[in-house]
Amino acid sequence: MSLKKSNGNMYPWVTHTHSHLGGECPHACTYCYVDNPRFGRPAKYTGPIRLLEDEFKVNYGTGRTIFVENCNDLFAAAVSW
Repeated sequence: MSLKKSNGNMYPWVTHTHSHLGGECPHACTYCYVDNPRFGRPAKYTGPIRLLEDEFKVNYGTGRTIFVENCNDLFAAAVSW
């Protein structure tokens, strides 16, 4: 499970990020940092797009502003419910 502290170029009011999805985003945006060859694609974001059931168990706590699905699109047509 991965609730991550926000850093870098995120909006200044966002304190954490969280993703319920794994696999490659179907949009393949040219500006996406997940696909940056300098860092390599994290294993979580390889293969077919899929819901990660354990990520639904994350405790968000209080006093946080969470950017959800910062590395994928929860509402993409390729996501099955």
